[in-house]
Amino acid sequence: MEGNYWSLYPERDEMSVEELRKQLTTSKQLLSHANRQINNLDKQINNLKKLFRRAERNNGNAIRYNLRMQLSISSGVKVMFHHFASSMEKKIANLNAKLDNSVSSLSPLPNEEKLRIDD
Repeated sequence: MEGNYWSLYPERDEMSVEELRKQLTTSKQLLSHANRQINNLDKQINNLKKLFRRAERNNGNAIRYNLRMQLSISSGVKVMFHHFASSMEKKIANLNAKLDNSVSSLSPLPNEEKLRIDD
């Protein structure tokens, strides 16, 4: 089968309510996972900073280099997770808007007059 991933699963404007809800659930799960990872990385970064300060006090030049590298990598991964979480929040807002539009288009408006076929 030719084509890439995106050609197999194109973004469609016309999706069923069920498909929208499934995507919304998946996106919320991914956002929750990303937030947990961000919290874990925060703890790891704080621990590495504490170890780095201790190494500075004890003149541990060799270990300071390793700790600085780990700090740099952890901070970069955290930035990537923040970017991913931000894109998931936008996607969730978009899916919520689509769901609201889909549901409101399926049900009549409360002020809308009902047609009578009494003739």
